[in-house]
Amino acid sequence: MSGVPTDIPCPALCDWAWRPEPWRQDIADLPEGPLASGRVLSDGVRIFHDGGGHGGDGSEAKADIAIRQEDGGVDGAAKALALQVGAFDGQFLSFTFNLPRDGIAGLSPRVILAARLALAPRPTLPIFLRLNIRKGPNTEAVPGLPVPGGEDGSVLAAEFDLGFRNIQAGRVANAWLDVIFDHPAGLSVILSDLTLSRRPRAGF
Repeated sequence: MSGVPTDIPCPALCDWAWRPEPWRQDIADLPEGPLASGRVLSDGVRIFHDGGGHGGDGSEAKADIAIRQEDGGVDGAAKALALQVGAFDGQFLSFTFNLPRDGIAGLSPRVILAARLALAPRPTLPIFLRLNIRKGPNTEAVPGLPVPGGEDGSVLAAEFDLGFRNIQAGRVANAWLDVIFDHPAGLSVILSDLTLSRRPRAGF
């Protein structure tokens, strides 16, 4: 585990781990008002949604979304991210986190990438974790395989097994994690931590 941050929960044999910027330090220009889809929140972090686009029948389009940072993250996180969604006429809201270069460089069929999201309270709406890998002109979406998290439901964890993916080491152009909330109208949640880690895949 040489070089792996000691403040990130990691599996055995982990050789890389990372926590995105919003949980590591203050974001000076983090927007607090209603957020348009595609808005950059910090370095490598954006928000996407399909709200606010259904007002063509004369009704008011609605996408009331606000985000703020708070002190008091968990599991080594210096900060937490609070998300509040009021009136919302869309079907999804997602955060996109671009993996840093050292994380991308190690992607190959020989590894399993894991994501761990701590949140409170645990929403009843569906939440999906998805890894996207861009190889030249093509992008492959890898759905996360859920794994046990916290006993109280406060941790959402998923693994991305790349063993059967057509990925050549050193040939990945870009990769990013999507955290997707399904029908998020009325959602109020604290995202207390988010980390990614990598370990060798058994059988290689």
